[in-house]
Amino acid sequence: MKTSRIAEMTWVDYQSKIAGGILILPVGATEQHAQHLPLAVDSIITENIALTLALETGALVAPTLTYGYKSQPSSGGGPLFPGTIDLNGATLTNLTRDLLAEFLADGWQKIVVLNGHLKIRPFSSRLRT
Repeated sequence: MKTSRIAEMTWVDYQSKIAGGILILPVGATEQHAQHLPLAVDSIITENIALTLALETGALVAPTLTYGYKSQPSSGGGPLFPGTIDLNGATLTNLTRDLLAEFLADGWQKIVVLNGHLKIRPFSSRLRT
C-alpha cells in the first residue's frame, strides 16, 4: 500500500523513507468554530494541507497533533464552549519537543511543523500611527 501517513506504514517502510526525506507534523486544535463547523476543523484542514504537500514533495505525514493552546475568549473562543479541549502552553511545547526528539532519534533531518491553530492580528493593526 502506498501511503504518506506514517501511521499506516510498517516500521520497515517508515525507516526506508527517512534518509533524505521530509517529515510533516500537522498541529491543530479541538475547539468550537461557531455552530456550523466540527470541533476538529483546525486539525482537519492542517492534516489535509500536509497530505497535499506530501503528494507534491514525497514527504511523509506524522499523526496529527489534535490539541492546541487555549484560544482566548477575546478571539471568540476559549473554554466557555463545550468540546473545547486545550493544553497549557508549556504542555504543548513539551509535547512537541518530545515528538521532535523522537523523530530526530529516528534519523529525520528535515521536519516541518505545520501549525493550523494560530491567531495573528492583521499586519496593519500592528503598525504604530
